[in-house]
Amino acid sequence: MQWSRETSTYIGEICNASETITVCLTLGSVLYGCASRNGTPSAAVCDIPASWSGYIRGLGISAALAESIGARGGPLLAGMIAFLGAWLLFKTQLDSVKGMTRAITDILWTGSRRFREWRGGDVRAVYYSVLAVVVLWGIIALRLAQPILLLQLGANVASIVLVIASVHLLYINTRLLPLELRPPRWRRVALVGMSLFYSFFVVLSLSTFL
Repeated sequence: MQWSRETSTYIGEICNASETITVCLTLGSVLYGCASRNGTPSAAVCDIPASWSGYIRGLGISAALAESIGARGGPLLAGMIAFLGAWLLFKTQLDSVKGMTRAITDILWTGSRRFREWRGGDVRAVYYSVLAVVVLWGIIALRLAQPILLLQLGANVASIVLVIASVHLLYINTRLLPLELRPPRWRRVALVGMSLFYSFFVVLSLSTFL
C-alpha cells in the first residue's frame, strides 16, 4: 500500500540519519577525549563516585556520566557525552517502537478480518492505534520501575520468545513445508542449538529471582 511504503521509507530515513549521527558523535567524543591531556572518555568512567550508583541505574545516567567525564575532559566533551547518551536512548527506543508497532499491526491485519474491515479497511487506523498504545504503555512503564529493571525484563522476555520461536519455526519448516522446501539438517540443528542457547540464559535468570 502507498501509505505503508511512504511511512516505511520515512521511518527508515530517520533511523539511517540517527545511526549516522550516533556514529559521528561517538567517534567525535572518543577522538576528542584521546586528544585531550586528561585522557580518554572511558578513563573518566572509573572516577564516578560510588554514591552515584542510584543515578547510574536511574534516569540520570546520562547526566552523571557526562559530569564525571567533564571533570577530566572539559565541558565540551561533557556536553557531547550528555547529548550522545540521550541520543542513544532515543535511537534504541525509536527502533524498538517501530519494530513492535509494525509487527503487531501485521499480525492484527493478516490474522483478523475485523481489523481489516475496521474504519473502512484503512490500515492506518490500526497502525496509529497500536502506536498510541505502545507509547502510552512506555510512559506508564517508566513510572513503575527503574530503567535497568525494564531492560532486564525486556532482555529475559526476548530470550523466552527466541526459545519458543526457534522450536516453532523448526516445527513449521519440517511439518508444513513441502519436502523440497524443507531446510537441510544443519539448519535444523542450528535452530535446536539456538533454542538451547537462550534456554540456558532463561533458566539462569529465573534462578536469580527464585
